[in-house]
Amino acid sequence: MQKTIRVCVFVLLMAAAYTACQRASEEKRSEEMAPDSVTVVYNSLNDSIKVAWQDISATEEGKLSDMKRLLQEISYTPSYDKARYDSLWDNLQQVYALRFEAETMTSRQIDRYDSAVSKLQREVIDFARSHPSFEQYPLMGKLSDSIEAADQRTLFLRVRYDQFASEYNDFLKGNQGRMIQPSDTALPLRERPLFRLSE
Repeated sequence: MQKTIRVCVFVLLMAAAYTACQRASEEKRSEEMAPDSVTVVYNSLNDSIKVAWQDISATEEGKLSDMKRLLQEISYTPSYDKARYDSLWDNLQQVYALRFEAETMTSRQIDRYDSAVSKLQREVIDFARSHPSFEQYPLMGKLSDSIEAADQRTLFLRVRYDQFASEYNDFLKGNQGRMIQPSDTALPLRERPLFRLSE
């Protein structure tokens, strides 16, 4: 009976030792694969951010382009306020100079840009819709609607960008020391600023 017990204990110890070795081997393989896994996730998050930013940039570029076309359309009419047109045209050029980059944008830059664009957008659309011949120029109406739609789309795209950027930032925080600096960029790996104020 005692011999049977000793055999059982021996078998259990051997099984436990084998399980421990297997677990250690799996953990080692996991650690060896970790850098590749980290890189894959990083690249995926980085690509998502790039696409989200490109969508924002394209929408903003389209909105400013439509404002430019709307002003030009007004200038083609036989009667319009030339002084107001010149003022709005100059303001549009100034807005282009206020644009910012994803990696370095600050709350102050965002506020300055948004304030200038919102003001210009209201004034340009008002300038068009108050034109005495507005109804005779369908393109004015289409451009005005397109500008307002782009403005709403920008809000949605910024929320989406912040979601991707937040995931990216959390990933960097959780993988410090495991990331390899990409060779295709001169900028160090760092958290991305968000459109919303950080809590």
